Amino acid sequence: LALRELITSSSRPSNQKEALTLPQPSITDLCQILTIVSKEAVEMYDKENGMDPLTFGRLESLLKIVMNFVEEHASSAVSGIGRRSVRVNRTQSVEEIAELRKASATINELVTKMAERLLLLVEQQGGPKSMRNLQKKINTMEILFVRVQLMGKKSNRFLESTTIPTFLDWDAPYICRVPSEAVWKAMNSDRIKNAKKNMKSVPAHFIEDEICTTFAEPYIMFLREEIPESNIALCIEIPDEREVEKNETETLYFIVTPVRPVRSSKEKYYQSKKFHCQSTEQGSQEITVANHFPCALSRQSTLITRVLHDATSNC
Repeated sequence: LALRELITSSSRPSNQKEALTLPQPSITDLCQILTIVSKEAVEMYDKENGMDPLTFGRLESLLKIVMNFVEEHASSAVSGIGRRSVRVNRTQSVEEIAELRKASATINELVTKMAERLLLLVEQQGGPKSMRNLQKKINTMEILFVRVQLMGKKSNRFLESTTIPTFLDWDAPYICRVPSEAVWKAMNSDRIKNAKKNMKSVPAHFIEDEICTTFAEPYIMFLREEIPESNIALCIEIPDEREVEKNETETLYFIVTPVRPVRSSKEKYYQSKKFHCQSTEQGSQEITVANHFPCALSRQSTLITRVLHDATSNC
């Protein structure tokens, strides 16, 4: 709301001629927008688990860009040669540089708070305090992902010929980031609580299955509005294609399979665009998407799927 009010107030035309052209925001307006967006971005990152290293990296890169621009703008104001085609008076230059430094200070404060949070997290886990070992520690923080695919009998919305995009395309595998709310709900489910009571340690596959089931709940709920529940099959493992072809006129298969990111040791932060997924027929699969996760997207369609014939390969 604050961002909308700022943009609206800065874009009001003063006369009819200006109303026909797109308004050019001032550096002061852009600094205020940058400050608001940075704070809101941190708040949105905080809503998901394991995003602190990525948040720190993004803020650190943004701070460098802003600081470089401050230096360049200050030098151009002194020499009279800058980005703009006309000179501005000295008073305006001083005000703009002050706003740029203010925005830089705000982002620097966010970076400092994020670094302190990461260091506190490692200290609570009994890890080393050095920044080098801290970086190794935060790189191991995993974010949960699943492979999602719709197969079999199509619901009405997929039968319609429309240009309106859907959350998932039919028969196209996607890699989706599991929201922290779904993970929390799964870990506090009755199944997990009962398993903890009856077992010394709950197997990893048991927890993964519960997370996949919890992730699928809202989608299954919407599918029930178009297809009877008896005709919807939730699969935690990728089903046999022959079984799908046999029942494709009666059953809708909603496939949610746990995947694990494959990260290169050269990457500075925990990011990956390759994932391993276990397939009951052909061992495991290596799935590649376009952009590195985590990113602004909660889901990405798969670009390449490579079958790893070694069925014993870790997934």
